[in-house]
Amino acid sequence: MSGKSAAARFTAAGLLLALALALASGGAGCTPSDEAAPGAVRWGAGKLTKNYEVDCERAWAAVGAAAGGLRFKINRERHDEISGRVDAETADGLPVLLEVKRISYDVTRIGVRVGFIGSRPAADQAMAEIDKRLKK
Repeated sequence: MSGKSAAARFTAAGLLLALALALASGGAGCTPSDEAAPGAVRWGAGKLTKNYEVDCERAWAAVGAAAGGLRFKINRERHDEISGRVDAETADGLPVLLEVKRISYDVTRIGVRVGFIGSRPAADQAMAEIDKRLKK
């Protein structure tokens, strides 16, 4: 035996498992209510998302205006009262995905992916264009 009790080994294993789960879920202290808060920003899986304190229609209009301002070529778009999606491409031919999703009556999440695996600088630039259009 290694000299450690079974209880000590299980406690250490439990702490490691808890840490791994916290990191996998986006970090300690991250709750669903934090993710739905206006202003919440997240980068993950090659996509930048940000919550805005606006209704879905206003967010959709801002996304469309930003896509035009960035001179994206729109290949396909669709939206309804609670969500929307734009498939586009940059002048260089990189794919662009713009998503709008209503989180609550007055909070809408906008997602941006630029490139095949997602470019954070390009997504930041697109989100900045959206931000400009949503300033009050």
